[in-house]
Amino acid sequence: MDDKFSALPRALVEGKRTVSGMRNILRLYLSRNFVLAIIIGIILIGSGMIPMMPTQMAFYAFVTVSVTAFLMTIWAEPTDEKGAVLPEVLSYAVPAAAVIAVFAALIYFGFYFSITSGLITLDIPAEELSAILKTNYDPDGGLNQTAQVVSSNSMLLFLIIAGISQILFITPHWGFSSIDGKTQRDIRPTVLMFLLFGLTALAYSVEPARLILGLIEFPPAWALTIIGISMIWFFTARYALRKGLFSSLADVTLKWYNERLAKEYADEHN
Repeated sequence: MDDKFSALPRALVEGKRTVSGMRNILRLYLSRNFVLAIIIGIILIGSGMIPMMPTQMAFYAFVTVSVTAFLMTIWAEPTDEKGAVLPEVLSYAVPAAAVIAVFAALIYFGFYFSITSGLITLDIPAEELSAILKTNYDPDGGLNQTAQVVSSNSMLLFLIIAGISQILFITPHWGFSSIDGKTQRDIRPTVLMFLLFGLTALAYSVEPARLILGLIEFPPAWALTIIGISMIWFFTARYALRKGLFSSLADVTLKWYNERLAKEYADEHN
């Protein structure tokens, strides 16, 4: 831009667009990172096992954050939000992550103990287990290995559904998913959400991709159960976000942020 006052309106719009995109991306990244930190901590303490393999984590990050964050940067719309970025982001990311993590942990332990106790069964060939676990199948620990694979995959499927569905909260096109009553005219993020769901279904359907990513093919009833739990999560998370749960954290962060700015301003003028 040249040094003309006529360029200021355009610069202002671009600045608002940049801040808006940054808010959306931070909501995605922080909520995903908080979720992983919480569930890894819970499951490590509860079972002594790592809940997901690196390939599963990479796939989870790719379909829930990487693609979405890149396109959200391009599609960001200028907004008139004037609040500090960090408190606003945390007021979304913390409750969203907490609700996702609780549901994910319940799914993991629910499937794990259901398999080990014999309440449900799923026969996975030894060769497939070895390919998924990236280690030789142990006949003596076969039930535990099966339970570990099934529970981690069940949790992963839920995490992917929940992670992709956050698009409905962050860039709501329809009022029913808006957490602050505002909606966006741009339908592209919503279309992206359905495309990511399709990509996920494709990954679970194609055997070579499934084995590389450490995924299993769920019986239809199991998949529908996880989808049903995901719907319960959606309305629970929407309630938590609309009610402003954990808003005190945002208030504390805003207070700290303002105090830091005031101190920096005072230091510069002393």
